[in-house]
Amino acid sequence: MEWLIPIFSFLLSYFSLKLWIDFARKRGLLGRDVHKEGEVLVPEAGGLPLLLSLALSLSLLLFFLPQREELLATIAVFLGIGLIGFVDDVLGWKKGLPQWLKPLLTLFLSVPLAAIAYFNPQYNPFPVPNEVYALLIVPVGVVGASNAVNMLAGLNGLEAGLVLITLFFLSLKSVNSWVFIPALTAMAAVAAFLLFNRYPARVFPGDSFTYAMGALIAALAILSNNEVFATLLFLPYFVELYLKARGGFKRESFGRLSKGKLLPPYPRPYSLTHVFMKIVRGGEREVVAAMLLAYFLWGALLFFLL
Repeated sequence: MEWLIPIFSFLLSYFSLKLWIDFARKRGLLGRDVHKEGEVLVPEAGGLPLLLSLALSLSLLLFFLPQREELLATIAVFLGIGLIGFVDDVLGWKKGLPQWLKPLLTLFLSVPLAAIAYFNPQYNPFPVPNEVYALLIVPVGVVGASNAVNMLAGLNGLEAGLVLITLFFLSLKSVNSWVFIPALTAMAAVAAFLLFNRYPARVFPGDSFTYAMGALIAALAILSNNEVFATLLFLPYFVELYLKARGGFKRESFGRLSKGKLLPPYPRPYSLTHVFMKIVRGGEREVVAAMLLAYFLWGALLFFLL
């Protein structure tokens, strides 16, 4: 029966997003798509209906899987962190929560997962005391993953596509673990979201999506003992961190639209999006497709090597 939950997750996410798009348009919760000609306005904060749908879907697994405490902790962590992102979405990306406050709140909200790791040493794959793992590595992993997914963003379908690929490989790595079904459930929800977020986007993910999905990825990696694999899989995000830091975290990931092509806005790249814009020299759809293909190939390489 639990195998039906991913299907339910897809359908619930799909129809809730349709309702959200109509609601957001009527309420004026819109943002300009900077990579389109003219004044194209797109509903924002699409991560909210997604994370609520996914939270409900994962909650149904409580009736089928014995790891109820782990599931409840996972839901609490990604739902709470996603709501932080939603507050940021509502306030606006230039007037949102202070940059220092979001990692701090994320750190506090990682406590349920840290508690699970603390009282269940079998989740610790490292040769370090379990207290160090649970109270340091787990919170840092949640904060890092949440901020990483939020960092590499800005193009139609990019965030959702990267998350979907990450969940795909985490699912494959956890096929013999109880985490497999929750990972499939998350994949189904994100796949539904991508149908609306792919080029040309009908909804933007917002911080409510990126923060929540980063936290969920961290939780699934921790609970399936795939921390090392997930960390290596996140290599492009580490590269993005370096490029952003080189620009003092003041440069945008956006491109410059010219005759239908998306070009780097700066002489030097300050985001992986700029690197691929320079390589591909095509439109937004082509740039995102190239980035997702490169990420998928990186994931496939890691999967067969590890």
